[in-house]
Amino acid sequence: MTFPEEWGYVDDQGQVWQKDCQAFKGRQIGRLDGKGAQEVLAYYALRFEKLEQYYEELQTQFEEAKDKPGLLDKINRMLDFITESDAIGDFDGLLKKLMDIKVVLDRELSRNLDEQEELYRRVEQLLHPDDWHAASEEVKAIQARFKKTGPVPESKKRDMRDRFRAVCDEFFENRRLFYAELDREKADNYLKKEDLCRKAEELGLSSDWKVTAEELKHLMEEWKKIGPVTRGKTEDIWRRFKAASDTFFQRREAFYKKLDEEREDNLRKKITLCERSEELSESDDWHAAAEELKQLQEAWKHIGSVPKKEADAVWLRFKRAHDHFFERRHEYFKARDEERLNHLKEKQLLCEEAESLFPLRDLSTVREQVKDMQRAWKNIGAVPSDQADALWLRFKTACDRIFQGDPPDESGDAEPG
Repeated sequence: MTFPEEWGYVDDQGQVWQKDCQAFKGRQIGRLDGKGAQEVLAYYALRFEKLEQYYEELQTQFEEAKDKPGLLDKINRMLDFITESDAIGDFDGLLKKLMDIKVVLDRELSRNLDEQEELYRRVEQLLHPDDWHAASEEVKAIQARFKKTGPVPESKKRDMRDRFRAVCDEFFENRRLFYAELDREKADNYLKKEDLCRKAEELGLSSDWKVTAEELKHLMEEWKKIGPVTRGKTEDIWRRFKAASDTFFQRREAFYKKLDEEREDNLRKKITLCERSEELSESDDWHAAAEELKQLQEAWKHIGSVPKKEADAVWLRFKRAHDHFFERRHEYFKARDEERLNHLKEKQLLCEEAESLFPLRDLSTVREQVKDMQRAWKNIGAVPSDQADALWLRFKTACDRIFQGDPPDESGDAEPG
């Protein structure tokens, strides 16, 4: 219990004073104005108890918070507020307890700063990597991690941020220079591949099947040894080289009539896949049918070409069956998702209603309403999974506040912070 006379007094002129404490010098905080000294001192002692209650709330938040440094601003604001508070009480004791918490928070800020320093040093080590792609991914991950390290001492914040940004900029500038040199190499590679294309185009008209096939294979081996070309030209230069080779091998294919028989056999195999796909296209066993259809697609890829006159039709038949199934599956899940969105709206309304009930004075009646709302919640179906946990936490928090909280304070005194 607080004894006001220990921390304050009323002078002969009826002025109310705080006594000096270690943290600050006492000062006049009010007047009697016709009231008794004990009554006035008790009033200011009650104001101090409000400060203590606010401290206890901060202490609870401190014990429960995951992001403890996030409370530092509240602590600092309360430390500033206390020295100007019109109240009577043990300010030294209260300030000491606040400073004890602040020391812990300052330690966490220091740990966050240490982590940022470690991330900075790691980027320094990656300024000249062997694998630029892997290093880039790591630096991006480090940048994301840096953003999540939590607050650091305000005096170090800007300097640490600027240093980290500078070393990251240096890394990406080094990477730019590396790829600029790589682009020069790609331009040279393009000229080499153009020369191979010209040679392949000359061989494409040859009828010396065996020798020409070997020569084209050698050209392909040379092609593979040449590195990548300038971005945007890869497909064009490859298509040119491949077209020259295809010209020869397509002519040779015509020479080997046996390939036509293989194409007929491939057509029969693909028709079988079409028939099975059409059976599955009407299935409602979404998972099993989808898996088997994917297996059929994989099997299709491993079957060789069919006669050209049949290719489009058999592919269209196969594709139509698959499209029909997956369109049906899409509509099914779309309808299910719409239903879950409707459930989401209903539960959001329950959250808003529960949150609006706390200011009401008659909490016993409100609690009965909340029980009805909880039963209604259970009867509503599922919501989108990515919002289920947060929505339930919101509703539970509103309900817990009503069941565990007290009615609003009637004194009208505003708390600090």
